[in-house]
Amino acid sequence: MNKALFIANIKSTYKIWIIFFLILFMYNSITLSMFDPDSTAEMQALYDMMPEAMMKAFGFSIFDPTLLGHMASFFYGFIIILFPLIYTIMLSYKLVAKYVDSGSMAFLLSSPNTRGKVIITQIITLLSSIILLLLSVIAVGVTFSIILFSGLLDIGGYLLLNLGAILLYFAISGITFFCSTYFNEGKNALMFGIGIPVGFFLVNMLRNVDEQLNFLRFFTIYTLYDNQLILQNSSIIWFHFLALFAIGVICYLLSIKIFKTKDLTL
Repeated sequence: MNKALFIANIKSTYKIWIIFFLILFMYNSITLSMFDPDSTAEMQALYDMMPEAMMKAFGFSIFDPTLLGHMASFFYGFIIILFPLIYTIMLSYKLVAKYVDSGSMAFLLSSPNTRGKVIITQIITLLSSIILLLLSVIAVGVTFSIILFSGLLDIGGYLLLNLGAILLYFAISGITFFCSTYFNEGKNALMFGIGIPVGFFLVNMLRNVDEQLNFLRFFTIYTLYDNQLILQNSSIIWFHFLALFAIGVICYLLSIKIFKTKDLTL
């Protein structure tokens, strides 16, 4: 890893990281404050008032009277899927394709830095940034649950829910980073870097709305992040987690190989 490049990356991306942290902090704290352990019937009534199709589309299909179930539906069903996705797409593009477009990659590779060292540094920057963002979500969730509802949060289940989120974004970031590495032109890298994960997102929304579209689960990576299975502590979820990890590893290894051998428009 190139320490100077890593620090430069952090300096150029920390502001956007803070913005997304504040967004997730706001939604996380609001979602927790909405929970009322003494009025589950009222919560069920409120849930039933909402249009069923909309609730399913946005991942709010789990009604569980526990605090963990509440968070799994109203925060991890949609918010944790949408906002870190936007952040991941932006950062993946910025760390490789934008460097090429701006000419900064030519400067980096004209120095003693090898291609391998440069691309590994960019991968470490991307992963450390995403993982830190999601770890901050865990910290906020645990802290607020202790303050507001001491003893009501299933910490083990909550950590499992977040482990799944981290592995989901390990896989998605691998895909977006691969797109940023594979294409020389920034517009193509951005088009596919946005199109593939957003396509998965939209397919997942469609299959949630109608059971007849459940076959679409085979065409979206979000099938591997199933909150219901996590709440049930199903053993199947570990195979899903392994698949997400494998997708991420394969995409990052391919990114390294391609970047080290391809012709770059510098």
